[in-house]
Amino acid sequence: MNFDYSSLTTYTENNLANFISTVIVIFALWLTRRLVLRYISRKFDDLETYRKWRRISVYIVYFIGAVAILTIWFQQLQFLVFFILFIVLGLLITLKEPILNIAGWIYIKIVQPFKIGNRIQIGEFGGPRGNVVQIELFSFKLMEIGNFGNWAETDIKTGRIIDVPNGKVFTTSIANYNKMIEYIWNEINIRISLESNWQKAQEIVISVLNKETIKLSSSEEKKIKKQYRDFTQKYPSLEPVVYVKAVEFGLQLTLRYMCAPGNIQGSSREIWDDILKEFAKHKDISLA
Repeated sequence: MNFDYSSLTTYTENNLANFISTVIVIFALWLTRRLVLRYISRKFDDLETYRKWRRISVYIVYFIGAVAILTIWFQQLQFLVFFILFIVLGLLITLKEPILNIAGWIYIKIVQPFKIGNRIQIGEFGGPRGNVVQIELFSFKLMEIGNFGNWAETDIKTGRIIDVPNGKVFTTSIANYNKMIEYIWNEINIRISLESNWQKAQEIVISVLNKETIKLSSSEEKKIKKQYRDFTQKYPSLEPVVYVKAVEFGLQLTLRYMCAPGNIQGSSREIWDDILKEFAKHKDISLA
């Protein structure tokens, strides 16, 4: 079998420009990826972020390279469009999670269900919660606070950082403590014995609440009422209140008051300290 060198030479000469363009495209994509990864490694100290960029950049380079090379070598537009659609479909299936996270990042930036500094909770009761400290392309980070699902059941920081994929904004409910108003309602339950003077205990508790809880200015009250009206179509009572009900082996006083989301633990501690000191002055009041 004789090999036709003249045909190979002719083919090479006719497509020399295509060969050169292909080499340039490959080199340009390789160099661009190297420069981008170098920038990412210097910009972010987080190794996981660098790994995500390195992984996603491979698929991006392959996609752009395939489209560019096919454009150079194939003149049949119909085939090119079909091939591009096929590649896009494959990327959507393969990169579902990264694409969902990028879409979540766009959603967070535009719609702003939360922003840096907000306190949020992911999912239902007992889900992770904390203050948003960073929002990146693929995930956002929470400075975790205590919850019923971990070893710290109060609102103090646990010392852990939770990395949450941005795609969670589409698949999971997110509670924002700061979205509607700057303050939230907090409750404290105090149980006293049946023999206690509950009217006096209630008066003491209300007095402590009036002294320790936040004092809203008239402008803050108007702002809160307007925000409540926009969402609930009625004005709330902003004054602290105490409810009394009978429970097993005693009476329960439920204290309800407004406080800043980041000061739940601090306000509870101050209120408890004052109440215990006041109760100790009265022999007709005892805890159950």
